[in-house]
Amino acid sequence: MKRLSIITVNFNNGAGLRKTIQSIKNQTFTDIEFVVIDGGSTDLSLEVMKENNSIINYSVSEADGGVYQAMNKGILKATGEYCLFLNSGDCLADNKVLENVFEIISDEDIVYGNALKIKPHYRRLLKYSSHLTFFDFYKTEPAMHHQATFIKKQLFEKLGLYREDIKIISDWEFFFRAIILKEVTTKYIDLTICTFDGTGLSNTLNENNPERTNANCIKESILKLNYPDSILDDYKKLNEFLTHKTYLQKILNKVAYFRLKR
Repeated sequence: MKRLSIITVNFNNGAGLRKTIQSIKNQTFTDIEFVVIDGGSTDLSLEVMKENNSIINYSVSEADGGVYQAMNKGILKATGEYCLFLNSGDCLADNKVLENVFEIISDEDIVYGNALKIKPHYRRLLKYSSHLTFFDFYKTEPAMHHQATFIKKQLFEKLGLYREDIKIISDWEFFFRAIILKEVTTKYIDLTICTFDGTGLSNTLNENNPERTNANCIKESILKLNYPDSILDDYKKLNEFLTHKTYLQKILNKVAYFRLKR
């Protein structure tokens, strides 16, 4: 058994796929199984897969029902101890990151680190809580990103795969189910694991986007299934308070900055 199965989902993003594959080829850590699930691409993706056939342990190119169905197909083919999902365009942070991670991992169910989110003219390092709580999953910002998270393959066998009826936040639902409801073991590593494209659908939802509303409704319905309204109302008030506090702090910081400039 390999220590790690890297699962890459791709659809018509050959340039991004090439970047992802190169970042895997550059790793000093070699105890890797590489699985590529392509959704029937018509661009140069198949050519890229053929060029890199020597490091791809399993690949398929066929139409699927969306990103989470593709990720599930990858899980079913993976044989490694841990799974890491690097979608096309995502890259590992540096050449030694996997070596550094697997020097620290012992036997935890979920191990997660930091992620660097990149957009045009924008770079943001996302650092996560070392002790995940219910509130980390309640608030808007993700508690973790799958690109920076190592999940034991056995966990999918015990808890089930990603829900394919949830099109946007099924990874959130899985982490919530595993960490909050089932209290699996976790470990936070203060390392930047990956860089990922911040222009995808789940990263570009704005307040007027119906997909964002849909995602919020899905999250709320899952929370309501497991917790009474009295508890959720308290967390809603707490979240609103902290959001307003952060907004007010930004205004005060700007005022202080312009006073100094004068």
